[in-house]
Amino acid sequence: LDSKYETLVNEARKMKLSNTEKWWRNAVLWEFCELDRTHDKSVLRPD
Repeated sequence: LDSKYETLVNEARKMKLSNTEKWWRNAVLWEFCELDRTHDKSVLRPD
C-alpha cells in the first residue's frame, strides 16, 4: 500500500472511530429520506 494511501486510511479510521455513532445516525436518516422521497411519503403513511 502506498504511504499516502496508508495515511488516508488511518485518518479515515480515526474519523470513523470518533464519529461512528453520528455517522451511522446520519446515514440512516439520509436513507430514510431517500426512501421517503422515492415513494412519495408512503413511508410516513400509517397504512
